[in-house]
Amino acid sequence: MDDNALTFILNYAFSINVGFTLTDELSPDSPSFSLPQSKRVFVNMNWQNKKELPFIAAHELGHVLNGDNTQKLLYYTTSATRIKIENEANKTGIDLLLKFCESADLMYDNYLTFMDDFGVPKTLTTLVKKRLTEWLLQNMD
Repeated sequence: MDDNALTFILNYAFSINVGFTLTDELSPDSPSFSLPQSKRVFVNMNWQNKKELPFIAAHELGHVLNGDNTQKLLYYTTSATRIKIENEANKTGIDLLLKFCESADLMYDNYLTFMDDFGVPKTLTTLVKKRLTEWLLQNMD
């Protein structure tokens, strides 16, 4: 796990008045979650793959930043709407990790290395390629 990336995500959240609860009291298969209406994120630090924690934190913060209604998401939306909301949280999470890279003067030109370093799931390969390419084009000097 990249502790610097996780710290950056936590500090960014605090700077915009979003609270984080980091807990190791959950089982390794209990997912992290957010309550966007309350501006709160809960991260399971006991998660089965610790390397994924920076992306998980960024993804959950993404739900808050996107103003998602997670209670409505669970009970009152179609699977297509749920997928769209999750995809937007993934996009925001990746963008937050890229913001960390900017702040730390890290340059990634390989999407697989980026994904591995921040624990981004392989199912998001296409999205990471797109966001990283856009980021690289914006940051070319």
